Amino acid sequence: MPEVSTLTLNNDVQLPGLGLGVFQTLPDETRDAVAAALAAGYRHIDTAAYGNGRQVGEAVGGSGLDRSEVFLETNIGISDYGYDKTLHGFERSVRELGVDQIDLLILHQALPSQFESTLDAYRALETLLADGKVRATPRSCVISKMAILVRSCSSSSRSSTLAWTVTSCRLPMQTRGVSDSRCPPATR
Repeated sequence: MPEVSTLTLNNDVQLPGLGLGVFQTLPDETRDAVAAALAAGYRHIDTAAYGNGRQVGEAVGGSGLDRSEVFLETNIGISDYGYDKTLHGFERSVRELGVDQIDLLILHQALPSQFESTLDAYRALETLLADGKVRATPRSCVISKMAILVRSCSSSSRSSTLAWTVTSCRLPMQTRGVSDSRCPPATR
């Protein structure tokens, strides 16, 4: 496999530009697919909490690669939004994967109908990052814009503003040198 370029996230974590996602793969197929991808040179696996994390972990553990050579990404599903629920979702993910740290942990999507739970989930990601349990979290413009707009809107216009925010700003994370004028600038 030719050398794969990386993206430098705003906290200097290197994200391999090519990865394997395991959406809707059966457990045994997941293990085999991840093992084959790692053998072929892939170093970024997106597990995204699809119920096959254990098999991803088994393939990574059996690959002969050092854990630091494999970038693991997963997400927190909307049923785990809220501060404590997000921390629990993280613990479940590391247990299934058989690792101590996740390289990139993201929120599945913004949930304007449960705005406070979404913000609490984002706050939990920040705690996990500060504690070294994750190496990177997204600087989501959706979350940032929602927070900014909610502070500046009256309660009567809040729901229509949030709907606009979610549909108009979809950059999942900001990387160094990549920006979107609708999103606040990336910060460390």
